[in-house]
Amino acid sequence: MKFENRAIFTAIISLIIFLCCSCSQSVPECVTEYHKDMMIQWGNLDASNKYITAYKLDEFGNLYYVKNDTSKRSFVIEKIAEVDVEKFCGVFYFTNTVAMRTQALNAPGAQSRFIDFKIPATRVFSRAVWNPVFQTVGSRQHRLLYDSLMTIVPKEHFMYDSLRLSSFEKQK
Repeated sequence: MKFENRAIFTAIISLIIFLCCSCSQSVPECVTEYHKDMMIQWGNLDASNKYITAYKLDEFGNLYYVKNDTSKRSFVIEKIAEVDVEKFCGVFYFTNTVAMRTQALNAPGAQSRFIDFKIPATRVFSRAVWNPVFQTVGSRQHRLLYDSLMTIVPKEHFMYDSLRLSSFEKQK
């Protein structure tokens, strides 16, 4: 191989490596190798029609809006934001703490709220489902966590929360 061809070849390989490295997302410092593929998902579910509206946060700080398309029996997932590292690490630590204290909560209602927390690398799977109409002692930490998670959602993507306007609360 001539020197000119070798230089061109080296330049092309260097460019490809540079492009591949610059396109990959960086993982926040609070996410270690033990948290690989971690995911936090939270939202509302309606038991009558099995309709779900939710948000999903991945290990890179990408925030997605998730809803099920009942006509196609599939989920629609739309990336809506990238959460800054400080907020991401705050909700990650809080979620991890709550999940370790109460690994499962199942007190559903006609309409329920839920939080799923998964870290496949360490086999951590936590699911909490509760009826937001009742403020029980068992769901207190999850209600606080849910409210904290909602603070990272941009206002323009804030889902309408019909659960706050339930007939129970209107009677008060």
